[in-house]
Amino acid sequence: MSGGGTRRTTAFAGRVLPAALVGIFLLVAYGPLAAVAADACGLLSGSGAAALLAIPTGRHLTLFLQSLLLAVAVAVAGTATGWCAATLFWRWTEGPLSLLRWSFLAFVLVPPYLWAQAWLGLALVAGDAVGVTGIAFTWGWLFSFWVQYASLLPLATGICLVGLCITDTSAIEAARLFLGDRRARARVVLPLTAPAAGASAALLFLLSITDYSVPSLFSVNVYALEIFAEYAATNSAGRAFLLACPLMAVTVAVMYLLQGRLRRLVHAADPGARSLAIPLTCSRAFSGVQWVSCVMLAGQCAVLMVMLAFGWVAGSHAGGFAGFALPAMTTSVLLSCAAALCALPLAYPLAARMNTDRTGVWWLVVLGPLAVPAALVGVGTIGLASGAAGVLYGTWVLPIAALLARFVPVAALLLLVQLRRVPPLLFEAASVFEPGPMDGWVRVRLFLLGPGIIAAGMVVFALCAGELGATLLLLPPGAETVTVLMYNYLHYGSSGDVAVLGACMLLFMLGAGAVALAMMRGKNGGHHRGTFGSCLRGGVRD
Repeated sequence: MSGGGTRRTTAFAGRVLPAALVGIFLLVAYGPLAAVAADACGLLSGSGAAALLAIPTGRHLTLFLQSLLLAVAVAVAGTATGWCAATLFWRWTEGPLSLLRWSFLAFVLVPPYLWAQAWLGLALVAGDAVGVTGIAFTWGWLFSFWVQYASLLPLATGICLVGLCITDTSAIEAARLFLGDRRARARVVLPLTAPAAGASAALLFLLSITDYSVPSLFSVNVYALEIFAEYAATNSAGRAFLLACPLMAVTVAVMYLLQGRLRRLVHAADPGARSLAIPLTCSRAFSGVQWVSCVMLAGQCAVLMVMLAFGWVAGSHAGGFAGFALPAMTTSVLLSCAAALCALPLAYPLAARMNTDRTGVWWLVVLGPLAVPAALVGVGTIGLASGAAGVLYGTWVLPIAALLARFVPVAALLLLVQLRRVPPLLFEAASVFEPGPMDGWVRVRLFLLGPGIIAAGMVVFALCAGELGATLLLLPPGAETVTVLMYNYLHYGSSGDVAVLGACMLLFMLGAGAVALAMMRGKNGGHHRGTFGSCLRGGVRD
């Protein structure tokens, strides 16, 4: 009897529970999309004229092309600057500079609206100095590009630096002997890091083209905002879906390219290899470009910190507004905690499937939600809740479900990195010698995966706290998060009132990023040092 019970418990823990968790992810990630697609089919069956929404014409075509150009500009500029800066950071494996090698990654979690707040404040100061008002709104497209570029530059640099750290150094050494350093960089290093650069460009493109928060703060309309506006005007999820179809056709194609490059990046890495940096000799011109890129990254981070600190000190209503915003702070913390705690168990079985998937199917399934505009996630979640007799409408379940749909893929990627750092033999030994089905989890797997779990939890918590596009539609009546509160005030130019909140959010995001970075830098599994962990620690030199 006890043997049969143990086998049933083992089957439940090993097969049924992971399958159920994957099913929950598929429901929250693709259920809203299916709901709006079904509503769109009903709309088309009633009137074929609705299909014209899926074909951008006139004003919609102009917005669509402008949004594409903006996203392409951000992706190209961010990746080019990030790659040049990463080639310099790559050399900083020893000495005081090695401490700064990965420090910029703490800024990855800072929400775009905080970067916008900093540059809005700087534009206001500059305008007052020259006697011109509204600079940021007169040059709205330029400021939208600049802020999105600034907010995504740390992410682009980090991806390119990881690509450099896991590069096959033997190929570079051989190229140096026959081609010299300069030609080796162009003909060997650049092709070897192409998957990382491609992943960076694709991810920056997706994050830029699906975001409407930054452009709207500078009075710029983009195609992603049209989806939100269409639903707000017509209350029709089907019309919003049809309007989003051209945008999703582009984002799905880019997502396909992104998953291929990420998959190559992860599976090409040898978890037991050491991370080396080869100090290739640079020309003066390229060395200048490297330092300019690093100064650009450091300058953007400095502007963010200085302007938010200045706004906090100079803000006349800082203390009073902090008390006014206390309910929003509480809501943000509780909502983000709930979403992060729910995301971790959903992410692990997805990461395990991605780790063993060689076809790319699970990569597409897991990363697919990143191609869906945030506004459509919110609209679809409302449609899915309405289809369930409206029981869930107006509850906290909806914003949590939307946050899971958006950020479980991020948690799965981080857990996948941690899985790649752990030798599979340790898991196999645990499954052989564990006394019970859950004993291996408690005593072995949680210990080995602990750094990745903590890092994923901190990252998801911070991303949820800064999310706007979906939760703006789904919060219960009367509820408000810090992000929604700040967005509303910044939208109407009251940046001084929310200065203290911006500074507090910045400190919080930097703290979360620092904890996540520290977890991924730490040793894993006792004495094992994997590729990702060793490259984050600065590498090993022979």
